Amino acid sequence: MPKEWACGACTCFNPMGAKKCGICETPAPPMEDIIAEHKEKLNAERKQRGEVVVESKAEVVPLHMKRLSMLQSDLRHMISHEQRLKLLAEIAEKKAREEKEAAEKAALKAEEEAKHAKEQEKKVQTDNLNQGLLALNND
Repeated sequence: MPKEWACGACTCFNPMGAKKCGICETPAPPMEDIIAEHKEKLNAERKQRGEVVVESKAEVVPLHMKRLSMLQSDLRHMISHEQRLKLLAEIAEKKAREEKEAAEKAALKAEEEAKHAKEQEKKVQTDNLNQGLLALNND
């Protein structure tokens, strides 16, 4: 079992548990590809030592096809990332709109309270004037 995998984009070696490359953040290739590459490497080493190697009938995917597959995955991620950014922008706009509406409602409420307080003050002044007039009439 391999202990690391080579990034198809930058060739950096990454530990088996890594989901993406530590350098360029390219997603890890499928486990089948990692194992196939590891077997190829082991077979090449065995051939160099003169050992007999039985070739596997498993299909070996060329590196350029792996890179193409990774690019397709990156494009899908970018598109979904763009969609997420659009949704976040819409949410931010909605929140700003709601905050503006809340501020407008608060301003209207404050205006109504000020108007009511002014009316109450006028009423108190009118009552005081009426009481003053009654007091004068009674004298």
